[in-house]
Amino acid sequence: MVEIYNLAGTQSLGRFNHFKAARPTLDDLRKAGKLGKEIPAVRMSSFVGKTLVRVCVVAYCDKWRFTEEWSAVRTGSTCKTKPVKQAPSRKPVRRRKKCSSEIVAVFADAQAMFRHFK
Repeated sequence: MVEIYNLAGTQSLGRFNHFKAARPTLDDLRKAGKLGKEIPAVRMSSFVGKTLVRVCVVAYCDKWRFTEEWSAVRTGSTCKTKPVKQAPSRKPVRRRKKCSSEIVAVFADAQAMFRHFK
């Protein structure tokens, strides 16, 4: 469930099952100029059952865009959401070390080349 208020949080603009159901009402209020003159915006609270899950500001810029203020998932509060799966830890990548005989051969070739130009 979603509750929508004005930015000050003093006037309730309605309760809806989800934000998509609230869009026509918000568009009508936006066109009437009741949501703000420069940037129309509202405050939205999302609930799962009776538990507050998220509070965000929704502003209109060619379409409705969310700006998250508080989330129960990010703050670690208890809520009825699915736990996030953690990625398995990666093992360090082993790099092939050059064999000491290869290093000696390259070094010997370089020394011989520099001696030739002296």
